[in-house]
Amino acid sequence: MVREVFTIALTAAGCTVSCWTPDEPVLAFLGQARADAILLDLRLGIPQTGEEILIALRADRRFDESAIVVVTGDLPAAARLEEEAEALNIVVAPKPIGTIALRDVVERALALRSAGLSMTWR
Repeated sequence: MVREVFTIALTAAGCTVSCWTPDEPVLAFLGQARADAILLDLRLGIPQTGEEILIALRADRRFDESAIVVVTGDLPAAARLEEEAEALNIVVAPKPIGTIALRDVVERALALRSAGLSMTWR
C-alpha cells in the first residue's frame, strides 16, 4: 500500500518510478534501472534488510551518483542514520511522511546530488 501511494505521488511530481520486487536481486535491478534516486525502507520484510542494502549500495561504485532517500518508521534507526547521513551521503525521512513531504525530500536530494553537495536534510 505504501509503495503504491509513493509511486502515485512521485509519478504525479514528474518522476519515472520503477519498483523493485523480491523476485530479483536488488542490486541487479537497480543497476539496470540507472536510478537517479533510490527510496529505501529499512524494514522491507525480506531476508535482506534495508540497512544491508544501504551498505551494499554505498559499497558499489555504480550507485555513487544515485541520491538515496531512506524512509523508515523505526525512529531509533532514523536517529542513528541521521547522525551518519553526511558520511553515507543519504537523506533520512522518518515515517509517517506525507506525499508532499516525500516529493520535497526527493527533489531536494536530487538537487543536492546534482550540485555535488551533501544531502543531509533536516
